[in-house]
Amino acid sequence: MYFTKYNNQELIFFILEDQEVIFRDLDSVSSLTLDVKTRMIYWVAANSKGIERSYLNATGREFLVKISTNQPKDLVLDQDNG
Repeated sequence: MYFTKYNNQELIFFILEDQEVIFRDLDSVSSLTLDVKTRMIYWVAANSKGIERSYLNATGREFLVKISTNQPKDLVLDQDNG
């Protein structure tokens, strides 16, 4: 399971009794979603108004796109159309 902490600045991987912080000092994550095909996690960085991603093993982090909406809250991947 992947989730953010109450302050939305850490992305955490949790399995059974163990947890691992994948990224620290994030920019207010308001949503996250997984692409199990490519093994990537995507999240909305609300304060910078952008979408970021990385591999599930925390490598390859990149800023994808700036978004123009105020306070983005949700993120959905189109698995069928890429």
